[in-house]
Amino acid sequence: MSSSRRATAVPASSQDDCRPEQLRRARKTAIVIELAQSVLMQRYGLTAELAYALLRNMSHQLNVEISELAVRLATTGEFPHLPKTDPR
Repeated sequence: MSSSRRATAVPASSQDDCRPEQLRRARKTAIVIELAQSVLMQRYGLTAELAYALLRNMSHQLNVEISELAVRLATTGEFPHLPKTDPR
């Protein structure tokens, strides 16, 4: 077999090496977003879909990642442009 046709080992890509860490970060992000959704659902009587839509829309308006917004809401209880207390 000529050297040009010889099989060579392909090193694992850095993406493969990072995959477990990426999955852990993605799961942590999802948990924080779910927690923020729950806060909005409880506080304002929203459905899960409406709470997520509110997070997504506010994220776009403020030009911040939805995960950053979710962390802020989950840790401080503050959400931009919405009152802290139950409006009912």
